[in-house]
Amino acid sequence: MKEGIEQVFKQFKTVLEKEGLTEIESKAGEIVNTDFHDVITKEKSELEENAIIETIQKGYIYKEMILRHSKVRVSNGEGDNSKS
Repeated sequence: MKEGIEQVFKQFKTVLEKEGLTEIESKAGEIVNTDFHDVITKEKSELEENAIIETIQKGYIYKEMILRHSKVRVSNGEGDNSKS
């Protein structure tokens, strides 16, 4: 049954993509782009300032209109100095 549900999901996603719906790319380590990302929190990280640490919620674009911005956690550039 799980495989059947996964197949229906894949088909549904394919139909949406054909109609113009695309997912906003938000990869860890990339610099945040406020045109596509909403920063939820800034945290200490070894990554450079404003680099994406994690995507909290995926964002989507329909044709050329943003339906929802990706919600992301970003680095404040301070590094994590609490490690021993």
